[in-house]
Amino acid sequence: MKLVRSIYAILAISLLLSSSSWSLYFFLTRYLANSMTLILRYSVAELIPLVITPVICYLGEKLGYWFLGLVSILQVFEVGLLAIGIEYGYLFAAPASLGGVVLFATCFAICFHLSGGRGLIYAKVTVSYVLGYSIAGFIGGFLLRLLGFQGTVMLITVLNLIASLLLLYATKRVRVRYSRCTLRSVVALRGELTLVLVLGLAGSELLWCGYARILRYIVPDPVLYCVVYSGLPPLLLSIVRPIAGYFVDRYGSAYVLELTILSYLALTAVTLVIWYTYPLAALLLWLIPLSTFFEVSAFTLLSRVYGAVNQAIAMSRYYCAYGIAGFIVLLTVGVSSDVNNVLLISVVVFCLAAVVLYLSIRYRRFRY
Repeated sequence: MKLVRSIYAILAISLLLSSSSWSLYFFLTRYLANSMTLILRYSVAELIPLVITPVICYLGEKLGYWFLGLVSILQVFEVGLLAIGIEYGYLFAAPASLGGVVLFATCFAICFHLSGGRGLIYAKVTVSYVLGYSIAGFIGGFLLRLLGFQGTVMLITVLNLIASLLLLYATKRVRVRYSRCTLRSVVALRGELTLVLVLGLAGSELLWCGYARILRYIVPDPVLYCVVYSGLPPLLLSIVRPIAGYFVDRYGSAYVLELTILSYLALTAVTLVIWYTYPLAALLLWLIPLSTFFEVSAFTLLSRVYGAVNQAIAMSRYYCAYGIAGFIVLLTVGVSSDVNNVLLISVVVFCLAAVVLYLSIRYRRFRY
């Protein structure tokens, strides 16, 4: 029991450091981006490489989680922002994003493995994941003024390196019963669940990209922008995270996921209508902590559907769906980079996700 608690503590610190660095990264790239098109390009570069995460996590299940700890060091590619700046920094976003999600997926997988797939324990341990985003969000604007662009990028890189080394240390202490599944079974996706996640994640990503640009119009000051975009939302998410875990365990992850997608649909539609006329109301909508319900319910559903052994592979399916969602964002770049059109596409995508999940629950495609 003492060993398990120490591993939980190491995972929590690793998640705290890595999420803090990614919060700073998102603040820099979204605030300094001079157009909606550039924001969408960063989103595409960060998402599409995630398609291969199931294969990487399959190798981790076969070779050991230490392999995933090594892959997570790819996060340090964020230092490429120093070389080419914001305008073309998305070229380095692909390997950095892949390393980041491997770190998160591995931490979540170990947590689910040790807790037996319980949503409440997962939610409690990973509070540091959203807390890191919040802490960095409150101080990100000040760090940019104090350290400058180059100093902030170096801080991001160092935080990610320490987080990866902590994860590598944790993987040496945990004992996992390695998977006997084949690579073919890993690549094969459960159609309905994957489609729901792809559509839900694509809708939320388009919403976040749209909000990043909307907030730039409303809040030009970098300190205040960072607080509103990266500080307050994760703080609220960390508060309600255990509540999300309780509802998942009490009512089922599929039903919580359905309710969350419907809530996202309503929020996006209202934002589309009011953001230009009532900007303050749009800011308040941004603070509604929906994403933690989506994430906790989705991860718990994946953990229960794919079983107790292949936890890293189960977690990777979420990020694989995120990668596929990147292609929807890429299509959006080709169609329109207007904020209103981006939000409208997000509404349509959320509608499709809600319908697919409702039909899956109704016809018992999954029951969790």
